[in-house]
Amino acid sequence: PESEPDNQERYHLWRVNVSGELPGADFQRGFVIPVFNTGAQSVNIHEGTEQHHETKSFAKSGIDSIASISSIPGGIELFFPAFQRPGMGIGMVCFGLIFGGVGAAIGNNDGPFIFPLVFGGIGVGILLAGIFYLAKSLRVTVTRNKVTARRFLFSYPITTRSMLPSDVVGLEIEQGATAQTGSKTTVYYKVKAQGRNDQKIILAERINKRSEADMLKETIEMYMGQ
Repeated sequence: PESEPDNQERYHLWRVNVSGELPGADFQRGFVIPVFNTGAQSVNIHEGTEQHHETKSFAKSGIDSIASISSIPGGIELFFPAFQRPGMGIGMVCFGLIFGGVGAAIGNNDGPFIFPLVFGGIGVGILLAGIFYLAKSLRVTVTRNKVTARRFLFSYPITTRSMLPSDVVGLEIEQGATAQTGSKTTVYYKVKAQGRNDQKIILAERINKRSEADMLKETIEMYMGQ
């Protein structure tokens, strides 16, 4: 989307953060970049950075850190184990404990009953969501005959969803939560199979770089024959 500098309530902002480890003080700068659809074409850029070999190598190493991909007869299996890239889950657990602690403190100090109820309820909900994020895992099998995704929690299977490749309308990369740490913004993505009747199956998760999502999507499409 284009930059929206005149919209004071809701706007899109493009920022580039540049950092590098140097002798002495490290380099770190942030730049706000105005981006507009002018219709002009660059005469100097002939391919995007997503095609650069270092981008692909970096994406491959990132995928290897969150998923185990192996060949099976007629396709591939992707396993996304629990407790990988746990930052978001740990943050949710801590936030839930803080909310719950505030609710308990208010209750112990004879505060209005509604406050510990609300704070405690929110805290427990966020805490459980954080535990689920940390402990969940996903095993996906992709062949030209069937696509299956099996969800586990603490290694116990809880759901199994499948779809015929002929029923898959396409694969989509869905942008999810965003985490801010200092000047660094991390966006999390999922790859989903979009089926008929609005059916969706998660095929890849715990992705925090668009290049990783693109590579996983292309790999799955290849084995599905799309």
